[in-house]
Order: sequence, then C-alpha cells, then structure tokens
Amino acid sequence: LDIPLDTVIRYTDVNFLSELIRNLTNEFYSAGTNKTKMIDSLLKTILIKISETNGIRGIFPQTSDPHYSELLELRQKIYRNPHIKWTVELMASEVNMSRSYFQRIYRETFGISCISDVIVSKTDKAREILSTTSCTVSQVAVMCGYDSDEHFMRQFKKVVGVTPTVYRKNVQG
Repeated sequence: LDIPLDTVIRYTDVNFLSELIRNLTNEFYSAGTNKTKMIDSLLKTILIKISETNGIRGIFPQTSDPHYSELLELRQKIYRNPHIKWTVELMASEVNMSRSYFQRIYRETFGISCISDVIVSKTDKAREILSTTSCTVSQVAVMCGYDSDEHFMRQFKKVVGVTPTVYRKNVQG
C-alpha cells in the first residue's frame, strides 16, 4: 500500500475515517458470526483510504512545521476534553499565539478550522456515548459541553446527518 512510516499523513476527511474506526470498534465488541472477516475488511478499508491520501494530499514530516507538536498536543487535548467550552481565545492562549495567527496555522496544519474541529470532537464523543450507553440526549449534550439540547441536536445533525436519537437507533439496530 506504500504507506510511509514515521510520517504524518494529512487526511482531511476525518469524519469518514472516524466512522470507519467506530464501525471497527462496534464490530470488535459484537457477537456476529462473521466478526473476524468484518474486522479484517474494515482494517483493509482504513489502510486503503490512508494510502490513497498519500498521492492526493501529500505527506509532511512532523518537523516541517515548528508549531506542529504543540498544535497536535492541543488537538489531542481538545479531543480528550470535548466537554470544555473551547474558544479561539482559549485555544490560542494554550499555544501562546495570537488569535488570528493561531486560526491560520491551525487550518494550514490540520485542513480544518479550529472551531470546526471542536465541533467534530464533540460529535465524535456524542456518537461514542450514544452507541455505548443509554444516556438521554440531554445527558449526552451536557457530557459533550453543550448548554442547550437544541444546539447540540442541531450541530449533531449538521455533522452526522441524522439526529442523535436516529443515530442511536441505527447503531443499536
């Protein structure tokens, strides 16, 4: 597949890759008769999608951007803590950058705006909670840092394509 080692690969369709990984996780915990074949197929799909990225968007070594490691650390913090009220000001201060410079360099580095990435982190966490617990939509909204159920449901539907309730029904079959 020609996937380079020790190299960060810029992959902009994060939602698609997240969905594949989520499906892989769900399959791992399922009791399906073709569980092993499904896991194998999903892993192959993930690797093929990553290898296709190499030719389209290119690759870049971790050292090519002097801010890469601190931006990556911040991004990981955002995804680990979707309940935090992340603002541009807060994120910029985390990496000691001005607001405008931070927004520009974040988008250049990850191919997505910092606020869009925060929303993706929240919806990713919501999908995980919805597919593995029986928490109410209101509880999920709070766990993902939303003050309003309506705002949560609106953003979730915009990113995922369906409401949280429909998503849960689809995942739990």
